Amino acid sequence: MPCRSITLRGTVTHHQIAPIRNCTLILGYLRIINARFIDFISKNSTNTTIEPLFPNITEISDYFLVFQAHHITNLAQITPRLSVIHGTRLFRSSFALVLFLSPSLTHVNLGRLVSIRQGTVLLSRLYHVCYVSTVDWSALLNATDLKRQQFNPLGELKSSRDHDNDPASI
Repeated sequence: MPCRSITLRGTVTHHQIAPIRNCTLILGYLRIINARFIDFISKNSTNTTIEPLFPNITEISDYFLVFQAHHITNLAQITPRLSVIHGTRLFRSSFALVLFLSPSLTHVNLGRLVSIRQGTVLLSRLYHVCYVSTVDWSALLNATDLKRQQFNPLGELKSSRDHDNDPASI
């Protein structure tokens, strides 16, 4: 089932997700901005997990942005089957995948992602993320876009104009 662009903000509930939960293709972008996912937390005696928000999404036509997502430890909790980001329209004219300032994020975990067709990746201010360097980004990005990627998960943005790249200004 194709869906239009999705933006999740604030406290996200099952009721909000229900109409779009079975999307397989997003015709547009997926943006998660300053969002909390308290309703999706499952606790048992050994650990805390979050059920996948969009278990069937395999493609996003534009870009995927995660900014200040709370309670999300890895992107498989959002889109476990995501395989292609087309990058038809890019965030800030450059980025197909943006992970920025998400305090709970510890792993990227997009194991099924095989292609970012156009655009590059911005990873920044991810203070707890691990294994970013183990991803073969060159296999996902085309050669032109690979040269423009910005991986700086622990530090500041590499741009001298940080406000232009700050997802908070959306």
